[in-house]
Amino acid sequence: HAVEAIARRGLLADAKGRIFLTPSFEYPFCLYSVPDIVVAGGARFRVVFEVRVAPGAFWEHGDHYDFCQLWLIEGCVPPEKLEWEVVGRPDAVQVVGLVLKQLGPEHPTLRHDTVVRHACQSLLRL
Repeated sequence: HAVEAIARRGLLADAKGRIFLTPSFEYPFCLYSVPDIVVAGGARFRVVFEVRVAPGAFWEHGDHYDFCQLWLIEGCVPPEKLEWEVVGRPDAVQVVGLVLKQLGPEHPTLRHDTVVRHACQSLLRL
């Protein structure tokens, strides 16, 4: 249902009016970014929205939280430009697609604060 709401109304900003994005294909699939979707039969997926952003509507910065050694999983986007932040302009972000990534059974299931290193290593094996 959340996917349908986003498709109809677009992405909503957080309480501070922010929407976080990335030009990276690998980064949004990190374990701390999005929860798993489990379907019948136990198959697990991660879903990421593909968006178009108005030029000049975002601020580029790195991963403030230093969740993992991102250079191991992202070789195309410089670390200092890995996150884009849109503030106060949700209309500048348009959802244009949806990407599903199926996870293997060995992929960690716990959230970021307990398995950051394990998650990065697992991403390297996918």
